Amino acid sequence: MPSAQTAANKRGNTSSLTHVHRRCTLSYGDSHLEPENTGTPDSLDLILSALHADYSGDGEIDRKGTSLRSLSSRLVKPQVCEHESRLCRNLDDIIEVQVHGDLVINRDVAFISADSSLKGTEAGRKIDQLAANARIRVTWRPALRLTIQTVPSDFRGENVLGFMAYCWQDGYVDACRLGDVANAVTSDPDSWSEFGRQRDVLQLIKQTWHCIATYGVPVNPEK
Repeated sequence: MPSAQTAANKRGNTSSLTHVHRRCTLSYGDSHLEPENTGTPDSLDLILSALHADYSGDGEIDRKGTSLRSLSSRLVKPQVCEHESRLCRNLDDIIEVQVHGDLVINRDVAFISADSSLKGTEAGRKIDQLAANARIRVTWRPALRLTIQTVPSDFRGENVLGFMAYCWQDGYVDACRLGDVANAVTSDPDSWSEFGRQRDVLQLIKQTWHCIATYGVPVNPEK
């Protein structure tokens, strides 16, 4: 699935950073769950309080596999995320950032990172054209292919496994196939009502991507 890095982070563009910064809100937890702990970049008290409550124990490893001390160390020394890095399995206890208003590609984005399964498809061509128009680069990650039966049932839950089995009866899925289902859900949500409301189905799609990113196997080298 394509993602983008802000131009401010990549280029040190202060005006772009300020432009995006003032339009952000944050939540501790997935916004799909409508969390109560929310804030802005200038007001993080509720979020920091929730973090403190979850990662208490200062030296004792808690149920989330870390401590307040180790969490604090990671926050003050951010790690650079590489494609090859092993993903953390804690995918729900997150600080989510929402950017409100327009995202102007040639102002706010430095590059687009996309899964190579999209290359040569309509979506891939649109990504290339978008990047060319904005004069930014596209980084094609190795395509990840997931064999559904390799996903543990306790990773994202039985509902996600059932959803994947329904959508891809031949037993495998990649970003391209996932995108096709996402398009079908947004264009005709009523056809997917057995899985809940449209927002519920889109959540299943997001959790399917978690499965692909964690358990998918690269099928071609990065180009």
